[in-house]
Amino acid sequence: MPETTMVGGWGRFGPCPLLSDLKRVYGYDRDQVSGVAQYCEGLHDDVNRFALLQFARDPQRSVEDVARAYAEDWLKLSGRDAALVGEAIAGLGSEIAIAEDRAWMSPAEYGADNPQADERVKILLEVRTRVRGLEDNFRYWLLHYRAVCESLSCTSGSLSPDLLCQEADTARRAFLRLEPEYGQFLAAVHPSEQPGRLAWNWPRTFGGAWKREMTFAKEGPATAEGQP
Repeated sequence: MPETTMVGGWGRFGPCPLLSDLKRVYGYDRDQVSGVAQYCEGLHDDVNRFALLQFARDPQRSVEDVARAYAEDWLKLSGRDAALVGEAIAGLGSEIAIAEDRAWMSPAEYGADNPQADERVKILLEVRTRVRGLEDNFRYWLLHYRAVCESLSCTSGSLSPDLLCQEADTARRAFLRLEPEYGQFLAAVHPSEQPGRLAWNWPRTFGGAWKREMTFAKEGPATAEGQP
């Protein structure tokens, strides 16, 4: 079955949940599939491994049901919290838009239009405030980090860019505490590809950086004291 680890950044932005795509694979190929073995090269990608095996057992199962089951089994959520986080998981997997290979474009041009991106971040933040111990769950932070990266890839949204940048930093600190190998992997990523680090490289923060630059240009360089 598909090797999903490299999709969507190869772990640089957390996992890239591909639940809908994995379900379609079974829809196309299930008559030719006699067994399933999942291959993976990253500790960040277990949400896709979980989904792959769930669909292998029951290809008719819905994406939302599998996502909710992941929230129940691995995040230890239940009831409404499991349903909400399952909804967030099912919606993740959008392209991460950064300046890499787009030097001739501004982030305002390649940023995504994804009005649900911030809603997924809100769900994950709200559940974290309600569920004791969730901040110590490595898998929670993987999903949280991906959601924040996808929001930073949008040109606008309901959450402030400052909050998103703070949450990206919080997630990276959590990885160093809970799964140091992965945390160190992220720390070694060039700052231009770390969400929230360089405002010019991310669609969500580009606008503010550009406005500050234009303010400086209009004001001109500071003059020496006593000179016009």
